[in-house]
Amino acid sequence: MTNPNEQTVRARVESVLTSEAGQVRFGQVRLAQPEDGDFFLRNQSAAIFVKCWSMRDDGLMYVTVKSPVLFGVKPTPELFEHIALNGDVILGHLTAVERDDLIDLYLWHTLVGDDLNERELFEVVGVVGALANTLDDDLKERFGGERTFED
Repeated sequence: MTNPNEQTVRARVESVLTSEAGQVRFGQVRLAQPEDGDFFLRNQSAAIFVKCWSMRDDGLMYVTVKSPVLFGVKPTPELFEHIALNGDVILGHLTAVERDDLIDLYLWHTLVGDDLNERELFEVVGVVGALANTLDDDLKERFGGERTFED
């Protein structure tokens, strides 16, 4: 059994992101790979994934806005200290995921999707995308690694 709100929330998110206002603000919105999320957007060197999900079949729906910041960063105490003390991030949180003895950095923020409104979704997607686009430059210079889009 699937969550009865799943299709409603996913349709609402798609409607907001692909609306005229969404296209003006974010450009083209595409379907993402299933392992990455439901929707994909791009902000310069940053990719933004929006995923609708629930912890239980009868539970609240959530919308996670996630952006990979850097891939393949060497794990160092300075990197982990920066992640732990990143209080200057206005929205969302920076997290480290270990992969092949290296670290991938992600910025993400999760919202309750059942009552999500257009303005809230616009703000979270916009801020996460803008922060990831800034952080990837700053953190690459300090810690190395690769941005999602290097062009």
